[in-house]
Amino acid sequence: MSAMNGTDTRTVLRSLPTFCAVAETGQVRLAAAELGEQQSVVSRTLARLQKALGVVLFERRGRGIALTEAGRRFLPYAQESMRQLDAGLGELEHHGSVGPDTLRLAFQSLLGQRLVPSLISRFRATFPDVRFELTQGSRRRGLQLLEDGAVDLALLSSPPRMPRTTTIEISGEPLVALVRTGHPLVREEPVPLHRLADEELILLTPEFDVHQLVTDMFASVGRTPRLGLSAEDYYTVRGLVEAGLGVSVMPPMPTIRDQVRELRIDSPMARRTIGAVVHEDASRPALAEFVRMLEASGAEGAAG
Repeated sequence: MSAMNGTDTRTVLRSLPTFCAVAETGQVRLAAAELGEQQSVVSRTLARLQKALGVVLFERRGRGIALTEAGRRFLPYAQESMRQLDAGLGELEHHGSVGPDTLRLAFQSLLGQRLVPSLISRFRATFPDVRFELTQGSRRRGLQLLEDGAVDLALLSSPPRMPRTTTIEISGEPLVALVRTGHPLVREEPVPLHRLADEELILLTPEFDVHQLVTDMFASVGRTPRLGLSAEDYYTVRGLVEAGLGVSVMPPMPTIRDQVRELRIDSPMARRTIGAVVHEDASRPALAEFVRMLEASGAEGAAG
């Protein structure tokens, strides 16, 4: 017995499927057929439910029955309870179907410090028998591995739409100007694009998406970046900036302690999207569950 209003909640919970079926069909006979029960059993269940609640939920109408005002008010809550139960049972079914497996994951190197460890940790907390085979490198390499079938999915920036794949957007992150501590641009934050265009830029090579994003950002204000040195590694770029050999535009990495300042850029284009590209055939239970987690992460990011 429930202490709340003296209601017999166990009776109510057991009766919800019957109540919803009768309310949705409008006939005890149809509801009984849908539930695989005898009509007399359905009628007795409704009687017990109404007694437990202390209200009349149905009234006779022609050859069928209809909800009373109390029944109409109660119905959406009963239906939502059934939906939640179905979702919970589905979750258990998915969880039970995931056995030992290995997911092959390619990712851009810069995502390896925060995003990749976080996702794997969250996933293995629920599915500890799933292992990961990791390959890191440039965005171009990740997409090539995916196209060749060498990996199951690729985590990267600016995820494209590709044939026979599913694209999931997870989050967004800003691009910032990297300058040596004491550089005059420090006093101009957020840095105007035209001021950055006057500086010699140190960028990642064109196989990294940041190169094209920066080029497009300057093109939006009719400028062409003054390209100086280029590198294939984020930390090398920061080292070159720290040595005073130029400035750069890169994703932020505030955990690094060096003589480089990260400055906001005054442009709506100073941003990139982080996401995943997954083979369309994600029927393996472990991969399907990982995709579900990524989609949930993307929904949470959009809501935030």
